[in-house]
Amino acid sequence: MTSEAPDFWNDTAKASQILKSIKSKKIWVHAYEVVKTNVEDLCVFYDFFKSGELDEKEMDVFEIVDDVEAILPAIEHLEWKMEQVDHTHCRMCAEGAFMN
Repeated sequence: MTSEAPDFWNDTAKASQILKSIKSKKIWVHAYEVVKTNVEDLCVFYDFFKSGELDEKEMDVFEIVDDVEAILPAIEHLEWKMEQVDHTHCRMCAEGAFMN
């Protein structure tokens, strides 16, 4: 069922649950894409440097430092989110939420 289906909003509780799930997944995807983009940028710098197309004098050290400084908080944020998910999962298991 998609949000564009004509009967999507017939069950508002289910529709809200689906939209909440989509929003949650988009947050994870965005966080991943931030880290991925910054890591790819660093890889490009490294590849240019390794191939000799870019020497130490030509490298924009400040841009590299900015990329590294952007990656670390993004990774820490993802780690924090994963801990929150793990804690929620453990609490739900303890409460019997996953029992049939």
